[in-house]
Amino acid sequence: MVAHSRIAEKFASRKINRRTGDCSWCGSRVFSTGDTLYSYGTHFPLAKYLGDQGGAHVFLKNGDRYSSSTSGHQSITQSACSGPTVSRSALAAAGIHFEQVLLNPVDGEPHVVSFRRDFRAHIYRDEDGRYWSEMDYATAKARRPTFSGPFKPPRQGMFVPYGGRNDEEERYKAGVWHILGAVLIRRGKDDFFCSLDEGQYFVAQLPVQVNTIDQALKALKPAEVRRAERSGKQVIRQGEWFFIPTGLDHSGFAERVGLRKTQLLELAKVAPLPPRQRANQSVDPRSRNKHCCRQYFIAGDGIYATGRVYHRNGWDNRVSNEHRTLKLGDQWYKVVLNSEVASWTVGGRFD
Repeated sequence: MVAHSRIAEKFASRKINRRTGDCSWCGSRVFSTGDTLYSYGTHFPLAKYLGDQGGAHVFLKNGDRYSSSTSGHQSITQSACSGPTVSRSALAAAGIHFEQVLLNPVDGEPHVVSFRRDFRAHIYRDEDGRYWSEMDYATAKARRPTFSGPFKPPRQGMFVPYGGRNDEEERYKAGVWHILGAVLIRRGKDDFFCSLDEGQYFVAQLPVQVNTIDQALKALKPAEVRRAERSGKQVIRQGEWFFIPTGLDHSGFAERVGLRKTQLLELAKVAPLPPRQRANQSVDPRSRNKHCCRQYFIAGDGIYATGRVYHRNGWDNRVSNEHRTLKLGDQWYKVVLNSEVASWTVGGRFD
């Protein structure tokens, strides 16, 4: 039986099988039929061939988790297939079928307007959890690697080891830091931005039609946030919430809202930020994300927060790792929701 990596390579190169007349190849657990590569069965597509751009093949890859063996098949697919990665289940929740997405527009079908390919940096991780850049790609699987210096992992992405021994002491693991790209999909008059946020795949329906990834990111920022950034303020974000610094401590903010400091701290709530209000939509409160503030206060011009902002699971109310905890300190921040129409995270949860 042909090795899994060989099946993925044939699929990625669009090699035609003379017996079938198309790019269909069969392995023991990984196989392709025409434009789609699968793990075990048609229930889990690994990648879909979208078409060619600039003389290169473009693939849409599925980042959903299923099993440890399928994760291995996904790693092989990432190495072989160039293009962005999305959550198939989040797309499905948004009403878009992964297998129907096209690179070029066809009437009535979802198609890719713009995308950024995934990026892979070949690095090492030592036994202390530190990351190192390799001196030369040829040393990636050497028993005694040489380094050009430390590697600082970006906030996005993850380390995927090659597997096996790298030297006699197994002090280092060679692998790649995989940074996921992004894709903008249009269905009818609606645009959907797909990417990764702090380890979670998401699909966000944009309020307007755009033509580039940069425009999609800008469309998710409310005008108030963009004005703050232009003025030099360091706006921070947790999920769909933006936090704009006011420069005011407890005393300064209390004076601004016409209260004494003790009154402000008594009135400030320790509770989740309120959910987005959507017309004619009913959302199970257990299924939405809960961004909890140690202290937040509703003033006449909006919501303000200070202290820590952490994330709780909507189902069991436990603190989750879906978003990193924000430490706002003693300064008060204006809290602003992003401009998305709707969003879905991996697994089809609705925000």
